[in-house]
Amino acid sequence: CTVRPGGVRHCGHAITSGTRYIIGGFCMNVNKVEYVRMLMGLGSEENSKKNYKTAQEALEAAIALNPDFDGPYSHLADLFTKQGEIAKAQQVLEHCFQNVNPQSGEVAYSLGVIYLDQAQYGSAKNCMQACLESDDCDVDAMMVMAQACAGEDDNSGEEEWYQRIVSTPGASPN
Repeated sequence: CTVRPGGVRHCGHAITSGTRYIIGGFCMNVNKVEYVRMLMGLGSEENSKKNYKTAQEALEAAIALNPDFDGPYSHLADLFTKQGEIAKAQQVLEHCFQNVNPQSGEVAYSLGVIYLDQAQYGSAKNCMQACLESDDCDVDAMMVMAQACAGEDDNSGEEEWYQRIVSTPGASPN
């Protein structure tokens, strides 16, 4: 059972016997309207409709209201990525990762993928390490680690990551 902020990557772990229950929750205050979450919802909705200007305005307003909450940063970066503005997406994610929440798995993963695409393998690994510190069974982060090792021509490192992936409880055999 967990109670956590939304920016923390989370999952259930495989079990070998019995029944697994996963209970997750968020704390909210009934006397406080959550404007930031409402703006994030609006931004995501408008982004899916390709109303990028309105989506960007909503997400930037959410950040302005609470710049210490990591939630809207990854949404804003996703919006920029959909528009092909990778440098802007990277800037948003780097700011969040360095100044807001260096433990945000969502931000770390998205930033790491950008670094991987840019052949910045050391930076990609640093981001994936942040993901793995939160969840040592994060197979997606392990896959990026293996790809970064391959990009560095580190065959033994790449093999170690693939071995770790296949030995991770609950990992897909595909």
